[in-house]
Amino acid sequence: GTELDGVTFRWQLAGSTVSRRSTWRFANDDPRLVAGGAKKLTVVATRGDERIEESWDVDVQAPSPVRLTRRAPSDATAVTSPGAEMTFTVSPVSVAGGQDPTYIFEVDGEVAAESRSSTFKFEPSGGSHQIVARAVDAFGQRSANEVRWSVSVAQPIQALLDDWVRTYQRARGGDD
Repeated sequence: GTELDGVTFRWQLAGSTVSRRSTWRFANDDPRLVAGGAKKLTVVATRGDERIEESWDVDVQAPSPVRLTRRAPSDATAVTSPGAEMTFTVSPVSVAGGQDPTYIFEVDGEVAAESRSSTFKFEPSGGSHQIVARAVDAFGQRSANEVRWSVSVAQPIQALLDDWVRTYQRARGGDD
């Protein structure tokens, strides 16, 4: 915007000064300015003893929530060995205003990790597990999507052989 000779400006949103230039462009990426919906936007221009003030009621909406993409493992299904540590990673897409979302990882419906890290380490002991990742932005909005993985823990070869021998012995009706 063009600065006018000797005129000072003050833009306020909900009582907080947001700019002192002749123009101001609003971006809905600051949770302090967006929270609560409707706000009063005011501009005050002064030069000497002259003062002009104009106000508008504006409906401020939060930006779209963050979206997540799967980084690792890249496949939605994985097979691992008992006790083998697995690393799950998501990437945020379209994060408004450079926010640092909180990432939530669930294992079988229970929150296992909640932090600023988009990586989660999991060491399954057996069976099948569902891993779900989501994010919450600075506006308290849940991510627009969830990333899911299905993990199966393979039995060790000895356990498979033991099961086969027991099944074989039951089928033959004896212990030989």
